[in-house]
Amino acid sequence: MGSIYGTAMPMQRRMEMGILSQVGRLPGLPSSHLGLNTVLGRDETIDWEDYLGLPENSEVAVDMRAQLERKYGI
Repeated sequence: MGSIYGTAMPMQRRMEMGILSQVGRLPGLPSSHLGLNTVLGRDETIDWEDYLGLPENSEVAVDMRAQLERKYGI
């Protein structure tokens, strides 16, 4: 990639992936990492995991207060 697009392109790609992988939601809520999937080209396909069998699609209630207290050690 560096020989085709220049030496800054691979570094920019790594920085973008690092930044987009750190973006998340509150504890207890799953993050879809939509930006990272878009950069990696995984946003144009629909797989089995996209609509069936994901734990975050279950109907179990999440205790947000307990999740936040656990994250911040309160």
